[in-house]
Amino acid sequence: MDINLVTRKNYSDYLEESGYQAKENDSVNFLKGWTWNDGYKYPEGTEDVPVTSITVQEAQEYCNHQGKRLPHSYEW
Repeated sequence: MDINLVTRKNYSDYLEESGYQAKENDSVNFLKGWTWNDGYKYPEGTEDVPVTSITVQEAQEYCNHQGKRLPHSYEW
């Protein structure tokens, strides 16, 4: 388990590396507050804010890409 939360910058880098796109039916709330201009962009100055507005499945895919996993409830 990482000590620090996943930031918007971390997740943005993952999106760029992996080419991940939200499923069309999930795209309404995906990365709410970010803009889409040829890639997802978070508001300037918020790169260190923890990423939100992703599903558990998307969090698992991020972890898999990083060679990590989500913690189990008993690990909290």
